[in-house]
Amino acid sequence: MDIFQLYSEFTVQSNLVLGVVLIASAARPRTRLPAWWDHLFGALVFYLVMTGIIYAVLVAPPDEPWWSWDMYWPQLAHHRLAPLFVTLDRCSSRSS
Repeated sequence: MDIFQLYSEFTVQSNLVLGVVLIASAARPRTRLPAWWDHLFGALVFYLVMTGIIYAVLVAPPDEPWWSWDMYWPQLAHHRLAPLFVTLDRCSSRSS
């Protein structure tokens, strides 16, 4: 496995940034986060949603239904779960 190739992929980079943002968000109270934090998180939501859509439409094997959860777990986490959960989190935080 070429580690530099792996970390040069947009999917992996956006999921790593998601991890850093979630850890930083959990470590600091919401009132202590900078004003631009919501913009960063909004951009990250957009990146991950686009990752999920592009995977489902262009990258996934043609015989793989978009609702399938039967896949290798890192692909499942990067292409299905992260976009889904970050979208749900963003929608729930906007309504409260």
